[in-house]
Amino acid sequence: MKAKIIILFIVLTCFTNLTFPQVIEEENIPSIEDIIEQISSSAESENIDFTSLTEDLNNFARNPINLNDATEEELGKLQFLTDFEIKSILFYIKKNGPMYTLYELQLVYGLTDDKIQMLLPFVICAPKAESGQFPISKAFTNGRHQVFTRVEQILEQQKGYAPISDSAYMANPNQQYLGSRQKVYLKYKYNYRNKIYWGITAEKDPGENFFNSNKRYRILNDAELNKKMNQVKGFDYYAAHLQVNDIKLYRDIISLRTVCFGDYELQFGQGLTMWSGLGYSKSSSVMNIKKRGYGLKRYSSTNENQFMRGTATTVRIKDFDITGFYSRKKIDANITSVDSSDGEALGVSTLQITGLHTIPGEMTDRHAITETVYGSNVVFNQEYYKLGASYVNYTFSAPLETSVKPYNQFDFMGKQNSDLGFNYQFVIKDMNFFGEAAMSQNGGYAFLNGMSVKMAPQVSMCVLHRNYEKDYQSYYGKAFSESGATANENGLYIGAEVYPYKKIKLSGYYDMYKFPWLKYTISAPSSGFDYLAEASYYLSSRVNMSLRFKQEVKPENISGQTSDITQLENVDFKKLRYQISYTVFPNLRLKNRIDMVEYKKGNNSTQHGYMISQDIFYTLKRIPLSLVARYGIFDIDTYDARIYVYETDVLYASSVPAFYNRGARTYLMAKYTFFKGLDMWFRIAQTYYSNQTTNGSGLNEINGKTKTDVTVQVRYNFK
Repeated sequence: MKAKIIILFIVLTCFTNLTFPQVIEEENIPSIEDIIEQISSSAESENIDFTSLTEDLNNFARNPINLNDATEEELGKLQFLTDFEIKSILFYIKKNGPMYTLYELQLVYGLTDDKIQMLLPFVICAPKAESGQFPISKAFTNGRHQVFTRVEQILEQQKGYAPISDSAYMANPNQQYLGSRQKVYLKYKYNYRNKIYWGITAEKDPGENFFNSNKRYRILNDAELNKKMNQVKGFDYYAAHLQVNDIKLYRDIISLRTVCFGDYELQFGQGLTMWSGLGYSKSSSVMNIKKRGYGLKRYSSTNENQFMRGTATTVRIKDFDITGFYSRKKIDANITSVDSSDGEALGVSTLQITGLHTIPGEMTDRHAITETVYGSNVVFNQEYYKLGASYVNYTFSAPLETSVKPYNQFDFMGKQNSDLGFNYQFVIKDMNFFGEAAMSQNGGYAFLNGMSVKMAPQVSMCVLHRNYEKDYQSYYGKAFSESGATANENGLYIGAEVYPYKKIKLSGYYDMYKFPWLKYTISAPSSGFDYLAEASYYLSSRVNMSLRFKQEVKPENISGQTSDITQLENVDFKKLRYQISYTVFPNLRLKNRIDMVEYKKGNNSTQHGYMISQDIFYTLKRIPLSLVARYGIFDIDTYDARIYVYETDVLYASSVPAFYNRGARTYLMAKYTFFKGLDMWFRIAQTYYSNQTTNGSGLNEINGKTKTDVTVQVRYNFK
């Protein structure tokens, strides 16, 4: 009853605020944060890294795309535009000549007001002569430099940092972290008009040793551990890159589109063969199911294992884009056997991707084996269709020897594997078709085919079918899927977007899927489905609201079974979200959100939960200070019914924490500009658990009701 009263009060308050629009005069351009929140709306993990996407959007905000010179590929990098919208913009310019003002976007067929608002920060209308120039003499002197430094820390004492005796440490060294509580991040980058990039990134996670400051591990007298600790020079992780774009080699026939040295990522086709970096699938942007990869691109994020390190280049010869790449780097793995003569790994059980090296057990897995990746991609480009082929080969210095169980017997094991894929896309009037077919070295196949169509200016629809065989093996595959793995899945996705009225958008999808073979927590072939329905109302350019409902029904093993034959039961997870965002004054924006969930597994009792939050975005007029604050309350029965909520964080950082139990979440973030080029962010966030005396688990356990984290970041821009 208490929750219902609070929800009713906030909803009534929200609707009362709809009387404000007459006070508002300026346009409300959605921020980069709003775009990322929409893309991440179906996030089911706290560890999704949006750094690369955030950097790209910020680069386009500082160096907007000239619509009169834009290509389909450039506009596709904005991610939120559909293929139809991109082609419609380009067709308008081709038919009517260059745009003279961004107001002309309202005349583009099929481009809605909400998409125009999202597009405005990233585009300009300028004569062609003002873009596309690449004077080498200025490339290394007229660019923009940026230096970032960020420090994060949880203020409360966590179990892993508590002092223990030498004897206790000797008995179990994995009960104490090797390093300090701070997370330290340092980045330098240079950009010249999106033509030349170079930069260095360094990071140390909480609990990792920093500049070899903790010597206590030496009492273990472990030679291999001491060797690995001494290999860490300063930060635990470093990344560096140099990327150059668009160099003409021979007239307009041959050009060097992109060349990368150091760390980079690759995104080809629909992700069946090669897709490193961020790869999302379903979201509230129901029409964005087609992947639009960068091909070859620099890497400056902090995932310490799933990227390329070496050199790669893309050359354009007339209508062909040809990419070749070679990568060689150390990766983390659980070692099962070691060569006694040189200490090198002879076998590993699993490959690690967390990048954490906070205790001796994790430290011994650090850089355990060498990974070598090479291959190529060829794309034939035409105005209305594209054809591509990709080949990737990867080899490990020690074989992967996972313990064979019924659910994983078709997974890759060994030292070497390769994948070959063919992808396509073509346009027929208002219909866009795309897909990819791939085969792994063992003969396993994977197929994906999709189509989107603009049935009318107000109606869009898309369909995607995938069929990934249980024995398809692709370590760097990251295609559209329910399970996150590009194997053992058949599915059909149908999405639609309708504007019954100019200010109202109705959207939704239905996805049904089957797992032909067993999975980790599903000990029999199974099937499931999920669907999403959302209604959005754009009352004005300053006020919008949405109501979203999502239901997932998927199988899991029945808990606590003792029989040899494992039986399944369905998990039914329902989620409801209402959100309203409104600008009271040009420098004050408010956002209210209500999340409610219902979780039921088999015949067990139903678990419920809700979270209510109020956001405030305020920019002071007389001093260069902007503030973002949130206060939220939650009451969620168990971890199974947890709620993920996107939070505003410092630039290039992302936060999508999970909430469960009962309590409150509060944070305040401030950004202050000391002078042009020097910015500082300060963020403090606290979760209070009213029904617990401890929070967290394992070495992260805190003896108390609160968890408070503080972040300080400084950025210096200069030329």
